[in-house]
Amino acid sequence: CQEDPWEGSAKGFCLHHAEENGRDEETGLKVWEAARGRTGSCPVYTGWHFPKDPDSKEFDRVRFGGKAEFRHAVFATYVSFCRAVFAGDAEFADARFSGDAEFCLVKFQGRALFNRVRFATVAKFSDAKFAEKALFNEVEFSGPAAFDGVAFCGIVEMPETTFSSEAQFGQATFGSAARYNSATFTKNALFHGATFTGYASFDGVVFTGD
Repeated sequence: CQEDPWEGSAKGFCLHHAEENGRDEETGLKVWEAARGRTGSCPVYTGWHFPKDPDSKEFDRVRFGGKAEFRHAVFATYVSFCRAVFAGDAEFADARFSGDAEFCLVKFQGRALFNRVRFATVAKFSDAKFAEKALFNEVEFSGPAAFDGVAFCGIVEMPETTFSSEAQFGQATFGSAARYNSATFTKNALFHGATFTGYASFDGVVFTGD
């Protein structure tokens, strides 16, 4: 990190990377204002620690002008990206969501890269649109995963992903290949009304729910 260490960090991290940055509303607001202030062109949030947003705006309706980097980011509580637009790639590899995560009605115009992400509670992607490849390799969904009404226009891959609660893909559309190889569904896996236009592979998938 090229930013100066923050005095509130026990490990000498900057404000944006320090796990203590949610200690009060004023500090948390500084983090979120800085985050929303750099969305215009290829924003980088690698390793950021996102506390609760006192304004409850999070990233709702935000437009990310270029590739957005959230690799290894930690979202300490609820976060919403609802109706956001990712004009370039959305890179969330190895991110951690400790609270509910909402991506409802998001437009992913580039690749959506969620490899090895950990969702501790609810993950909602309802009615989102993935214009290009969507990769969810080795993801852990500990709570309900909602992909109902999602439009996957490109290839979607969820190999070795674990759904520990209900997985909802009702009314989703798969416009290209869909690969769930070696994924695990431990509760209900709901695909009612889903449309598969391309090749769909469920090789090695484990279903232990209904």
